Amino acid sequence: MWNTPFLMLGFLLRVTGHDPAYVGFWTSIVLVALEVAVAFGVRRLPSQSTEGEPPDASTPDQIMAGEPVRQ
Repeated sequence: MWNTPFLMLGFLLRVTGHDPAYVGFWTSIVLVALEVAVAFGVRRLPSQSTEGEPPDASTPDQIMAGEPVRQ
């Protein structure tokens, strides 16, 4: 998976005058920058934590009493 962009880039640039090492270097820099951006983006997503609360936010007493389930 990591090599796919490099293989495609090499195939597309095969008949041009660009230096493969130079293009490969900058391609790897861009890929690493994208991976870091995605990692920071995922890290900043809000947590879905519900510590200490039942999944439906009702207590066992409310459920046994037949009260409507809060969501």
